[in-house]
Amino acid sequence: MTELRTRPCRLDDAAAIAGLINAAMVAGGGRGGYAASEVEQELRRSPDTRALVDPDDRLIAAALVPRPPEGGDHVELIGAVDPAHRGQGIGRDLLAWQLAHAGTWEPQVIAAVSDTSTIRLFERAGFTPMRYFLEMSAPTGVPAIPPPGTVQITGFEPSQAQQLYRVHADAFHGLWGHQEQTYAEWSAGTVDAAHFRPELARLAVVDEAIVAYVLPYDRGTLYIGQVGTAQSWRRHGIAAALLTSVLAAAAQAGYPTATLDADSANPTGAPAVYTRAGFVVDQHIAVYRRTPATTRL
Repeated sequence: MTELRTRPCRLDDAAAIAGLINAAMVAGGGRGGYAASEVEQELRRSPDTRALVDPDDRLIAAALVPRPPEGGDHVELIGAVDPAHRGQGIGRDLLAWQLAHAGTWEPQVIAAVSDTSTIRLFERAGFTPMRYFLEMSAPTGVPAIPPPGTVQITGFEPSQAQQLYRVHADAFHGLWGHQEQTYAEWSAGTVDAAHFRPELARLAVVDEAIVAYVLPYDRGTLYIGQVGTAQSWRRHGIAAALLTSVLAAAAQAGYPTATLDADSANPTGAPAVYTRAGFVVDQHIAVYRRTPATTRL
């Protein structure tokens, strides 16, 4: 086997790490689609990183332990091994390193349900499945669904970011896995992210107040990162109207498809809303968490 060495990850590794993660996810039956700017953001909030490289400094594997939001209690471990180097114990060693650096935070990982080898690794390390998500996609240019009553669909303006943050906090409060974020933490991963497509974002507004929103990102295809409706405005058909508006704009911008992820047990009924807007399920993803337990790594 080629001699490999370890070093910390660098910001200029972001594109290579994104490619590595995407290749590993596709090999396991998932979608992939991480953007380099997303990985760069994770690198900036990861005090602990490790890269495994060959003699030419080509990335073979990478592992990150990002800080959770201020006051958060769990951390999503990020890592991947080049599919050509699977089966050599690299993933096991990197996961053990991540767990040693996770501190008191409860670690979380994800895998496509079809990725049996990765799931075996997680279970051997003491992880158990906690939740299932759906990877969904839709063709763009679907027929528009009109908004109800006095609701208006508008574009996004940067001056609305603070109000949008407050609506987001209301929409996601109490949902499984959600960790409250400061405005700076939230905006860094949404409206200030390099891969955010503000011209394709859509807001639902009533008397100048935002009541719902859809925020899209460029991952090669258009990725719908956040869909939220203020709790007092749910069950009015607003999210479906927003989604079809975004899909129409995406078609005009040259995106043939759009993708999103949905919590299969979301109490707001989100998967049914997405289906109404034209999305279909491509893959099931499992979220695993590990509480203090004996590990066989």
